[in-house]
Amino acid sequence: MELPLVICSVSDRNVAALATLTRLVEKSVSKPYHEMTAAERLADRIAKNRRMEQVLASGAPGLSLDGIVAQLNERKQRATYGAVAYLVGVLPRGLMSGREKGYTDSWVVAATRSDGSRRGWPTGYTKNQIHPDCYRQICEGTDKIIEDAEDLKQWLRPVPVD
Repeated sequence: MELPLVICSVSDRNVAALATLTRLVEKSVSKPYHEMTAAERLADRIAKNRRMEQVLASGAPGLSLDGIVAQLNERKQRATYGAVAYLVGVLPRGLMSGREKGYTDSWVVAATRSDGSRRGWPTGYTKNQIHPDCYRQICEGTDKIIEDAEDLKQWLRPVPVD
C-alpha cells in the first residue's frame, strides 16, 4: 500500500507541533525534570507559563499581583520579589515580566545584591521610575522590607476595626 505524499506549509507544521505540545501539556507531566524528554520539558515549561499567566490575570482578591502591589503602594511598604512571587504562585524572575516599570510596582524589590540588582531596589528601574517615598526609604537606608511570604501574607490581612 502506498501512502499519499502530503506537503505541509510551515504554518501547518506549526499547528501540528502546537497540537502535540498542547496534548503533552494537558497530560500534565509528573516526572522529575531530569527524567523528562526535551518535548516533556518544553511542555512542562509551557504549562507553568500558562498557570503563571492565569494567576496573574485572575485578580484573586488580596493575593493577585495587582492586589498585593496596590496594598504595598497604598501603605508605602517594600516587599521582595520572592515573597510576592510565592503568594502569587509564580517564579520570582517572571513575576513582573510584561509590566511597565512605574511608581506602583517599584515597591517590589530585590532581596540581595546580584546581577543587576541591589538589596531594597526594584530591579532595572531608573530613579525617575521609582515612587518618591520608596526612593526616600532606599536613600535613608530604611531596611524595613518584607522578605518572607508568610510575613507578607500576615501583613496583607486587614486589621480588624473595633
